[in-house]
Amino acid sequence: MTAATRLLISDLLADIRIKIAAEIESFVSTRDYDPDRQRAEDRKLKKLVKCEAKGVAHELRKDNYFLAEAKARDKARLDAEKEENMGELQLFFKNKSMHSNLDNLARA
Repeated sequence: MTAATRLLISDLLADIRIKIAAEIESFVSTRDYDPDRQRAEDRKLKKLVKCEAKGVAHELRKDNYFLAEAKARDKARLDAEKEENMGELQLFFKNKSMHSNLDNLARA
């Protein structure tokens, strides 16, 4: 089926829908007036599944943002602790070498 044929068919269907809507006095644009109830129910369920999938994707993105922030906080805390421990070790070895040098000077 070519694009032109599809366009023609969709235009015809739109015209039919407009004529049907004009004949129905209490027409509601959001209601499905398809006489085939099974097809209407299928469309309704597909729409619901699509909406739920979007909601699930949104929730997963929110969860991932939260987990990334928590991981970054933990990493920053661990880096700060590591930096503090390294500073203490450097100070310890610096004092130890200073005392060792003083002992060597005293012996000489």
